[in-house]
Amino acid sequence: MKALIDGDIILYRSCWVCQKTHWTHKDTGEFFDGKMKAKQWFNEIAPEQDFNEDDWDQVEEVEPFKSVKFLIDNYIREIRSETHSNSHELYLTEGKCFRDDIAVTKPYKAGRPPPPYHKDEAKKYMYTKLNAIATPRLEADDLLGLNQTEDTVIASVDKDLYMIPGAHYDIVTKQMIYMDLLASDQWFLLQLMMGDRTDNIQGLPGVGKKTAEAELARFDGDHHGLVNRIKEMYNNAYEDGHAALIEHAQLVYILRRGDSPGKEQWRKLLLLEEETQT
Repeated sequence: MKALIDGDIILYRSCWVCQKTHWTHKDTGEFFDGKMKAKQWFNEIAPEQDFNEDDWDQVEEVEPFKSVKFLIDNYIREIRSETHSNSHELYLTEGKCFRDDIAVTKPYKAGRPPPPYHKDEAKKYMYTKLNAIATPRLEADDLLGLNQTEDTVIASVDKDLYMIPGAHYDIVTKQMIYMDLLASDQWFLLQLMMGDRTDNIQGLPGVGKKTAEAELARFDGDHHGLVNRIKEMYNNAYEDGHAALIEHAQLVYILRRGDSPGKEQWRKLLLLEEETQT
């Protein structure tokens, strides 16, 4: 077994663990090791007031890079052990990808916070010492999907990757799951309806996980019916529903083994090839 490792996830998780901002309330002296905890405390004592960052002293604490390095190495050792893999490949995203040119409704991955302090040094280490792999214009997710086979397992925590058939290992829950082709196809259609707020992909406005799952259940076993329903929903939500459908399909779809430019399998999943033939 070969482990295909999501280097982006490991890089950011390792860096952020070693970088924290301490928040001290100027009036009360209350101290918290993160904005979320500070905000939760403030909302409990003053629910009628807005949280104002100017009322807090913020001190950032960054551990030395050797701590990041230790976490990265430990992730890889643990993944190989837990997945019983005798080899691995580590994938990273480098620069912009093809989705940046496709996103029209909203800029792709816009609004994300600044990267962690050790990001560049961690990337350099992963390239030079761990033989990490990157391909221009593709994301690590796509490289994972393109290289997934019956003898590999994708190691990540990103559930978007479930649209890739095959074995998956969650590096947080330490659980192994297997996605067959039908389940992976349905996961793609689920994402197409919901969008992805993390990546700033709109999807169908007002459609969350519960609504999308209800549509999947409603058309259980009827792929044509489900796809036609999704097309109807896009036509109702956007002025040019067909264009919006194509845009979002390309944004959420992760490349699979056998895909090539212009011949990705999402077209077949959305029955677009049948429309062309007719």
